[in-house]
Amino acid sequence: MDVKFRFRQELTNIEKTKTAKLMSVDVARVGNPDRYVEVPCHNLIVAAGAHTPDALHELVPWIEPRTSLLNIKHHCDITRTKGHMIADIENLGLVIHTPTSSDPVIVSGQSGEELKVASVRPRIQHVLFDDSEPETDHFSDAALVARDQLSNGVESTKFKSGVATISTAQNGLPLICKIPSALIDDRFEGEDDNSLGFYIAYGFGMYGTTMSLGVATAIRAMMFGQDAGIGEAFDYP
Repeated sequence: MDVKFRFRQELTNIEKTKTAKLMSVDVARVGNPDRYVEVPCHNLIVAAGAHTPDALHELVPWIEPRTSLLNIKHHCDITRTKGHMIADIENLGLVIHTPTSSDPVIVSGQSGEELKVASVRPRIQHVLFDDSEPETDHFSDAALVARDQLSNGVESTKFKSGVATISTAQNGLPLICKIPSALIDDRFEGEDDNSLGFYIAYGFGMYGTTMSLGVATAIRAMMFGQDAGIGEAFDYP
């Protein structure tokens, strides 16, 4: 498919035609903007999870995405443990509800001899996300599942725990949509039916990886001016 992944990169410039249609972007290593690569493109998809409004703000700050887009952040606990693996590969997307929480625990995958389990913190801990608040230690539902249900009593010293940030958008749903062209560039006034331009996809909570293929299919349809088949619930607010 000739897909190239560039890590620790940032967008440094956007080239548009005189009628405001996107032509290319310049991509450079973070902190070294002078050494850039020009990438021809007609569309940009911003899909950076809970950091999407921040990333979008760096590209088009005048639409004020940090305040205009809902981005309700939560902590997500991740536990990696070595031990008994899930023999049935079909169960790697297993969703388990534990007695301690109404939120699900998801077995996201296994690699080699390592099993990865993720959980959203119990709802009582769903306070507004604040990066300045120090993390408090707790025994997560992800660790409980890894210990009691999937790893045959592996001692807790075998757990490697971490914390990720997830988010949801409007009404607990994600946003999967094109940003109206006129918001990006006022030369597009009256031409919002144009299918080329900026797209966003974020707010999937713990289900981003699970839904990624379907989301990619929907956005591809949008780019070709076709019906994405997802209705209006995920439109730009």
